[in-house]
Amino acid sequence: MTNPQFKDEKERQEYMIKVAERVKSAAQRYSSHHKGVLPKKVDNAFMSYMIFGECDDKTSTSWSIPINPYLGRHKPILTGTISDPEKCRKSPPGKMTPGSVEYSIAANGKDFTVRVGVGNGKAMLDPKNKRQTFVLSNDPESLVKANMRTVQWAAELYKEEHFKFPKTVDDEFKYYFPWGDPKKKKFGNALPNPYSGKLEYPVFVNMTGAYRERLKAPASTAPGRIEYSSSDEQSNYCIRGGGGKGKAIVGVGGAKTTLVLAKDGDGTGHGNDAR
Repeated sequence: MTNPQFKDEKERQEYMIKVAERVKSAAQRYSSHHKGVLPKKVDNAFMSYMIFGECDDKTSTSWSIPINPYLGRHKPILTGTISDPEKCRKSPPGKMTPGSVEYSIAANGKDFTVRVGVGNGKAMLDPKNKRQTFVLSNDPESLVKANMRTVQWAAELYKEEHFKFPKTVDDEFKYYFPWGDPKKKKFGNALPNPYSGKLEYPVFVNMTGAYRERLKAPASTAPGRIEYSSSDEQSNYCIRGGGGKGKAIVGVGGAKTTLVLAKDGDGTGHGNDAR
């Protein structure tokens, strides 16, 4: 059975790339919540960081499991054994069931490999380089983006109890970071900076509002640093992160814009990719 949502192989492969990106994001969000430790396998904890999961090491839904576009139904993500993503990338595509998705911990826990199967019964070729296998793996800038999303997650949890977003990065805000406890006044985990190798909380930087900040060229900031600001009388917030070249990460609008997370996500909107 072929899923009618996908009219041809091109659409199926485009969807499989999106699924691979979700798996990569889930692994890095897990790392962000666990002081830089990557998940060793695909289990309930891993799945809680997939789309529609609660990022709590236990809660996901059936919709967190990707659809296999060749079968027309949800199929679990597989735990693989690819220990070297670069070697896999440069090797001929191995056999894979069409529509399957595989995550492997790699490099003694420092990296991972994500690959997907397509219609010819093999791993997908890289659309940008047909001489290589399509492989996603760990990279510092994506880890910084995962940390930005963790700060967003913490700010949203804070608002559920305080009815407004944190005004600054103080002790009260830190209680809402992963595995913190506001009732016990226990700090949550600081975030792993992939450039410095240190665990760091975000720093407060005065930003004027997400719309205006996104239209600015990336400002100078330390690699891996996460910056937070409340805005609009604590009814919104701005979060940006430092890339590897000492500038804020580039935004969705191009090289002269800045990636800023706020209530509306990154500015592109929500809900347009829920399959």
